[in-house]
Amino acid sequence: MSETLLTNPAKEAEDLLVVRNLKKYYPVKSGVLQRVTDHVLAVDDVSFTVKQGETLGLVGESGCGKTTISMGIMAALMDAGRIQALPASLIVRISDWR
Repeated sequence: MSETLLTNPAKEAEDLLVVRNLKKYYPVKSGVLQRVTDHVLAVDDVSFTVKQGETLGLVGESGCGKTTISMGIMAALMDAGRIQALPASLIVRISDWR
């Protein structure tokens, strides 16, 4: 006899913020004409989910990307990624902003 565990959907916490695959590269410019010669990887493939009732804290050393991730959540800075917030109709695809 198999036993199935049932969960009550009403008691499961909803996803308030879903962040997937955020990336940000800053250009490195050099020379008299300040041409882009390389890119510095600031944030690479960051993903997380914040459920109802949870708190998220970004902690790290200076220059590790905390502010860059925060700006990405506001869809103001990322080069690639997806951010979803409740209500579900507020889905931001960074690639659509370009």
